[in-house]
Amino acid sequence: MMSKVLLIFFVVISWYIAGMVHSFAMMLYAVCLTFFMLAMHFVTSIYKKRVSFAFASDYASVVEGRDYLVRVNINNNHGLPVSKIRLDIEVSYGFNGNKTKYMLTKKIYGSCHKKKDSIKFTIRMPYAGPACVYIKRVYFYDYTGVFRRKAVTDSHMNIAVLPYIEDGSIYMEYAASEAEASQDLYVNRSGNSVDDIRQIREYQTGDSYRHIHWNLSAKTGSLLVKEFSQETDIEVNVFAKVFIDDLYDYKKMGDFYNRLANETMWLINDKSIINLLWYDYEYDTFIKHRVNNRKDCEDVLYALYLYHEKCRGNNEKTGMNKELPAAYKEGNIVVVDTSLKVSVNGSIVD
Repeated sequence: MMSKVLLIFFVVISWYIAGMVHSFAMMLYAVCLTFFMLAMHFVTSIYKKRVSFAFASDYASVVEGRDYLVRVNINNNHGLPVSKIRLDIEVSYGFNGNKTKYMLTKKIYGSCHKKKDSIKFTIRMPYAGPACVYIKRVYFYDYTGVFRRKAVTDSHMNIAVLPYIEDGSIYMEYAASEAEASQDLYVNRSGNSVDDIRQIREYQTGDSYRHIHWNLSAKTGSLLVKEFSQETDIEVNVFAKVFIDDLYDYKKMGDFYNRLANETMWLINDKSIINLLWYDYEYDTFIKHRVNNRKDCEDVLYALYLYHEKCRGNNEKTGMNKELPAAYKEGNIVVVDTSLKVSVNGSIVD
């Protein structure tokens, strides 16, 4: 801005001096300088009308706490090289540029010397949840860098920020004795009898903690596990429970998504059949999603992000605290809520 003021001031002084001293050379210089300023102003006007921007993708999935490379494509329809461009980028939580309190802003500089070019920059999201990167403003500069023209665009990219899923979950086995084993999340399917144990043997890497024989292990001083003759995987329903007051706290919801994903993956690694479920107010029922692997877990989390965004957009809180029907409580049920508490079959374990 200061450079522009000084240049205009210099042009005015040039005209004044040329008039005072009646110098043709000074007059010609002032005229050329004036036309140059008008030409640069005209060039920036062309940029504004003929240069467009768009993210390389409308949607991306990233991992919390990890750098992600964002690319903005530039389409230069007039062919004149653009020596300097500034993008004002804002990043916020919430899909579709809802523009909740933004997380960060960036001023990204670039250029476009061809018909098509791109500008790249990195972002890092601190916690899981739905997010959006959008271009708030664009500034086109002339070849001298003195004049610029502002343009507004609504280009944005939705981002599903996924939790960092650890190799071992923070979920802890809570059956500390044989007396509590009836609350554990396994059922021996061989003859429908919990006594159909083929052998007791020493623990080996990869054995499930849920099969540890706690009493014998305590007596012998060695870690012993129960090996069943014919054991099949069990089905566990993981209920994502959101309290109304937590729905609009993206930081707290991020911690909740993180805990939910890690608990689900722990159960999958423990060779259980997992269903992730939540209440959907539109259908007035509990929606169940089968989760077989990490990719399924990420897809289901994205569906959950969309549902929570729909609740926020419609200011819909009905059913947020909906309790599970009795039919679900009869089976194996793990409840993860936004206070980060985990309960197994009604017993709080963390």
